[in-house]
Amino acid sequence: MMVQTHATIKYSTIIVRWIARIWGLASILFVLAFLLGEGLFPTQITPMEWMQLLLFPFGVMLGLLLAWRWEGLGGGLTLVSFVMFYLLHFVASGNLPQGPYFGLVAAPGLLFLLCWMLSRH
Repeated sequence: MMVQTHATIKYSTIIVRWIARIWGLASILFVLAFLLGEGLFPTQITPMEWMQLLLFPFGVMLGLLLAWRWEGLGGGLTLVSFVMFYLLHFVASGNLPQGPYFGLVAAPGLLFLLCWMLSRH
């Protein structure tokens, strides 16, 4: 059985932190490219769609940005925004968003929370 030392845990935390940061930055750039490419026409967006947009992508992106400084807060905001977006989408349409893309964009939030938990010891 391998015993994890403090140095091993610290090194692992640094690796996970940088994976989360790079993945989070890539997620933000992907969403921004999508928004700029598709365009945002505020007059054509319903109030329910505005609520969904506040959660995903804006809440998720804000969480990913905050996580660079405050991993627990940013990771938590990312995941809460993601889950609330799914719930609101289900209430509005009766089904969940299709495909893995929403989850892939928000996944760095889990890694930031993991870093936050590991660094608290």
